Amino acid sequence: MADWHVADGQRRLGPFSSEALQAALERGELSDRCLVWREGMAGWEPISKHFQKAARASRRRRRTSPLEFLILLAMSLLYTAAAALAVTLLYLNGLDLLPRPQATLIWTAGGVALAVTALAGPVLWWRWTGRWLRAELRGLFRIMAIILVLVGASLAAMQLFQARHVATVSTAAETMRHYSFAWDGRSRTVKIDGMIGPGFARRLKAELTGRDVARVEITSPGGLIDEAMRSARMLQARPGMTVVARAQCASACIIVLMGGETRLADYDMTIGFHAYDAIVDLKSDWSTVATRRQGREADRYMLARGAPAEPMKESARLGPATLYMVPSVDLVENGMLTGLVDEDGRLITLPDARAKLRALEADLEVEGEE
Repeated sequence: MADWHVADGQRRLGPFSSEALQAALERGELSDRCLVWREGMAGWEPISKHFQKAARASRRRRRTSPLEFLILLAMSLLYTAAAALAVTLLYLNGLDLLPRPQATLIWTAGGVALAVTALAGPVLWWRWTGRWLRAELRGLFRIMAIILVLVGASLAAMQLFQARHVATVSTAAETMRHYSFAWDGRSRTVKIDGMIGPGFARRLKAELTGRDVARVEITSPGGLIDEAMRSARMLQARPGMTVVARAQCASACIIVLMGGETRLADYDMTIGFHAYDAIVDLKSDWSTVATRRQGREADRYMLARGAPAEPMKESARLGPATLYMVPSVDLVENGMLTGLVDEDGRLITLPDARAKLRALEADLEVEGEE
C-alpha cells in the first residue's frame, strides 16, 4: 500500500509503500533526517521513529568510517603513484632505472599492476562514496572515478603496448656488455677497455670502492648515455680524479672523460663527437622523446664541465651516422682537456705534442715517397 509521504527539507516525495520506503533508506537514497506522514497521523514525524533499522543503516552510510576513509585515501595514493610511475617509464625514459635482464618482465608487471589499480581503485571509490557522501556530491565523485578509470586504463594499455619495445631495447643493450676493467696497484690506475654497456657504472663503482684510485684510463668507442652519465658523476664526486682517454674515445666515452677533474688524452688521437641516437630504431615517439631527453642532459653536463659547444653542434648537424673528429691538441687549446700524454701515458706539453705530430707527419710523407 502506497501510503507514506516524505518531507526531505523543502522537497515532498511519495507516496511510498512501507517496503519501498525502507529500501530507499537502506540504499541511502533518503536521509534518516527526513520526516514522514501518512493518513491517520496527527502530523509529520521523524522517519527513524517508524523505520528504526533502516534509519540506522542510512546513518552508517552517511557517516564516514575512519578505516574506510584511510583505505580510500590509500587506494587513491596508490593509483597516483602507479600513474606517475607509468608516465616516468613511458616518457622520461625511466627504463634506465630497471635492471636490463629483467626489464621486460618488470615493465609488463608494472603495466598489469597499473591496470588492476586503475580499475580496482575507482570501483572502490564509487562504492564507498555512495555510502557516505551526500547525494549532491555523489555524482561529482563518481564522475571523477570514471575519469580515473579511463586515464589509468589508457596508461596501462600504453605501457603494456610498449613491452615489446622494452624487450627490443634490452636485447640490443645486452650486446654492448663487452668491456673489461683492470687494476694497476703501482700506478693506482683503473684501466677500462670496450663498450659502455649495461652494468658499466656499477662495475666502475666496484673498482673504485675501497681503493685509492688516482687515475682512470679509458679506451672506448662509446655506448649507453645513461651508463656514461652515472659513471661521469661518480668520477666527478672524487676530488682530484684524473681521467685519460687512450687510443680511442668517441660518443658516450667523452661523457665519462668529462667526469675527471683532470682530463687527459693521447697527444696523437682524435676525439669523436657523435649525435645521440637510440641504440635501435623503434620508430616510436616514446623512443625519440627518451633519446632527446638523455641527449640534452648529457650536453648540459658536458658544457658545464668545460666542453666546447661547437663540436656538439657540428655532430648534431652531421647526424648519428657520422663522427665529428677533433684532434686532442685542439681540445687542449679550447679548454676541454687539461693536458696530453705520450705513448707511455706520461704528461707532455702542448708544444712538444705538436712537434711530435709534425715529426710523425714527416715520417709518413717519407714513407709515402718511398
